[in-house]
Amino acid sequence: MMFVDLDLDVQKTPGGDVEILDRDEFEQHRERYSYPDHLVEVAERSCAEVAALLAAEAEPFAIAPRGWLMALADLLCDPASAGQLT
Repeated sequence: MMFVDLDLDVQKTPGGDVEILDRDEFEQHRERYSYPDHLVEVAERSCAEVAALLAAEAEPFAIAPRGWLMALADLLCDPASAGQLT
């Protein structure tokens, strides 16, 4: 499996706002590396889809990650429990 990071990131803030980050970096790399138009369209569409799912609190961004986030919080509070994620 291989993937290429196209720089676009989607973030949900603690206040609940959904933001698309690094558009400027994406545009710079688009020009520098001559991203083909179809790749740009897929990247932008995918980014918009993820943003919409986050905003709607739809899976996999609703209940599914809560267990992992709780495990991470436990790990940060008690590093000795590393490796006990389930």
